[in-house]
Amino acid sequence: MLDAALEVSVPPVGFLAAGSGLATLGGAGLVWLDGLALWALTPAVIALVALPVYVLVGLFAAQAPSWAYLSLARAPLLVARKALSLPRLLRFRADSWVRTERPSDQ
Repeated sequence: MLDAALEVSVPPVGFLAAGSGLATLGGAGLVWLDGLALWALTPAVIALVALPVYVLVGLFAAQAPSWAYLSLARAPLLVARKALSLPRLLRFRADSWVRTERPSDQ
């Protein structure tokens, strides 16, 4: 049960990658504006580099086929599409669902 609780408490790897990318970009902007010391950017850069390494090591350990490695090239597109659909998901209200009419309903 602890494993299941931890599994749902960790966000998808794509969101972690997007968050570390945004943190790196934001930190780099602050470094450029002299609002942050360069060394303070280190954790964000390590996170940004560690996530793809984590995924690649997992694929290698699982002896994944070569097409799995190639499909990683489309991962940023999937993350962007999911991130763009997030506001719509947050606006969803359960009472707004309308059942689709079926021929058997008539």
